[in-house]
Amino acid sequence: MLVTRILIVLTLFIPAGFAADQDKRALAEEVLTLTHPEKMIDQIMDQMSNMVHQQMQGMNVPDDKKALVDQVAQEEMSYIREKLDWVKLKPAYVDIYADVFTEEELRQVADFYKSPGGQAFLNKMPQVVQRSMTMAQGLMADLPAHLEEMTNKLKKQLEEQDKPKP
Repeated sequence: MLVTRILIVLTLFIPAGFAADQDKRALAEEVLTLTHPEKMIDQIMDQMSNMVHQQMQGMNVPDDKKALVDQVAQEEMSYIREKLDWVKLKPAYVDIYADVFTEEELRQVADFYKSPGGQAFLNKMPQVVQRSMTMAQGLMADLPAHLEEMTNKLKKQLEEQDKPKP
């Protein structure tokens, strides 16, 4: 008898909760769609690619080794792009937004992004990101540890190529 009552209660409330969860997830996805995170990721990736390229050029690599340097830089950026692929990240971000925000908050955020002020915010965000990246670059006096490690690895590879083979 108790089991039957529990099953009836679950049958009545789970679909409602599931539907509410689906609505909330749809709103989270709408907010993400409105904010165009893939464009921001692309912009950041382009800036990172430029930073890596500049670092590689600063190594004063002989002309005959530049192809290897370019290859390493391309591999590094491919790895980062793969990790930050929006198609892969999107489901996790939908989960995060749906978990963190209430349905009403998501609705209000979506409404804001649809408003003239929200559209201005979204349209000007690339400028904010650009200026933020420029500022961050100015604050970084030293290279990140990973780039330093990559540079050392590349130098070792170049030295190995120059060693006479028995």
